[in-house]
Amino acid sequence: MDGLNVCAGIDAGSYESTLAYSDALSTRIIAKLKGFELAALREEAEAFFDEPVFSCVVACDGRVKSDGTGFSDAEVISQSEAVILGLGRDDKCAVYDLGDSACRMYVVDAHRLIDTERVDDVCGKVIDAEFAEYIAERYGMRGNDSEVLHESRRMKHFLTENEITSWHERKIYRYELERVIHFPVKRSARVLERLVRMHEPDGVIITGGSVKIPEVRKVIAEVLGMMPEYRGNLIAEGAAARARELQKDNVRAKRPDTSARLRELRAGMLELEDRLTRRQKDRVYALFRQAEGISDAGIIALMENMIREIKNV
Repeated sequence: MDGLNVCAGIDAGSYESTLAYSDALSTRIIAKLKGFELAALREEAEAFFDEPVFSCVVACDGRVKSDGTGFSDAEVISQSEAVILGLGRDDKCAVYDLGDSACRMYVVDAHRLIDTERVDDVCGKVIDAEFAEYIAERYGMRGNDSEVLHESRRMKHFLTENEITSWHERKIYRYELERVIHFPVKRSARVLERLVRMHEPDGVIITGGSVKIPEVRKVIAEVLGMMPEYRGNLIAEGAAARARELQKDNVRAKRPDTSARLRELRAGMLELEDRLTRRQKDRVYALFRQAEGISDAGIIALMENMIREIKNV
């Protein structure tokens, strides 16, 4: 181990977020969580590793507010940056990312983005809406739009790995989902095909939540005439790689005068012990175990944040 703590990389999605954790030895995918909330993701990481998680990098299109999450280092990067970091290869590669809000395609050559395409009307949200419309019309479902949309998302995820599901005692089959998505996915695959013909990459990678649907991979393979490499968590892995570099930079620049502040905070935490929840006590234990003999501004940031949480309860 190189003395650095666990880092979290997050591929942020409005419906589901993917967590990748990076320690000194490897990067791995640990959790899929509904929606996106930084504080909840940090707690998930700390519960798994039983130690503090300091650095967090979020890959998304929009802006993310990281105040109050307890991360000593937090950074937001674009999807394309995460793709480049996740690839980590020197040759030329095309990437097809069928995400929640858009279908994005990239061509990366020796860690440089040289071309990109985007198809906004082929994505997870559009697939959910079109599947919901199909279900409502095909089966005459009665219910508000949000209920039907919620159920279409649930069934889409279930049918990714299963042939049949049900709703209101009606059977819904995977081939019905495939019928809905076949032509939209084929349209986006034609865009990818043009990029591949233009740049002649050494490899093609597909990623994104909706790429898990077998029909998506089948259509892309038919259009390209070859089966691309599947790396479903490429963006989360890229964010985790950036989190590792972010923490290394922080360690090199850390201040050597933190030991007195650590002692002061430890005393303050002990005074508040009776007001701690079980989860907070577990986090305090992990912090104290990590803090012994370590001068790390990240530990101070987490302890200060926890004290504020307890006092505000």
